[in-house]
Amino acid sequence: MTHQRTIKGFSLIELIIAMAAATILVLVGGVLLLGSNKAYSQVYDSIHDSIAQDSRVLTVAFGAMGRQSNRNDYTIYKVRSGNFVEAVPDNGKSVAAGQAVEFHYWDQSFDELFSGEEGMDVTDVGTHYALFYLDGDKLYADYGHIMNGLGAVQNGSRSERGLIRKVLLARDVDVSKTPELFSHEMLGGSGSGCVNMSVTLTNDEGKTVDIKTATLLRVTWPN
Repeated sequence: MTHQRTIKGFSLIELIIAMAAATILVLVGGVLLLGSNKAYSQVYDSIHDSIAQDSRVLTVAFGAMGRQSNRNDYTIYKVRSGNFVEAVPDNGKSVAAGQAVEFHYWDQSFDELFSGEEGMDVTDVGTHYALFYLDGDKLYADYGHIMNGLGAVQNGSRSERGLIRKVLLARDVDVSKTPELFSHEMLGGSGSGCVNMSVTLTNDEGKTVDIKTATLLRVTWPN
């Protein structure tokens, strides 16, 4: 009696189907990999882009300064050919704006939770100054000591008397969109203590970052 063995295997059609399915999986994996690489590149570029970095540095520096500055002793200036003139509102308006702002601040910190009212001094106008100003298309901050009641601007000009350090905060400032970078509301001839900043940065590739923020200055400081 003759026994016949049946040899089982893949048919040509089954093999073609398997290869097609494998090809589809490889293509899908390739698309996902390319997509993740592109997303990573976009995130990396956005983090390390120069104007994105400048935006973060400027926002942090400006906000931190307000929290240690005296609302009774700060000035926004209009700057023309190196001359600093205190900005005042136009007729019928209450908002004054300019290209520079000088804060007078205290260089020592304290814990507000443990400072009673008896320890607060409204006449103490600060020990240091910080001048945010535009030089060409670069935005700088001068930090220094207040000497004899005078800070960064003396006789209508920027002075380096008492200067501790000069910091470049942002490059590629586009003044064609926002020529007046700093503003505040004047109430009864005095500043409200809330300083607004509106800065546009534009790099050589035409990429633009708009920075719009504000910082609220302090009223008093402990003795």
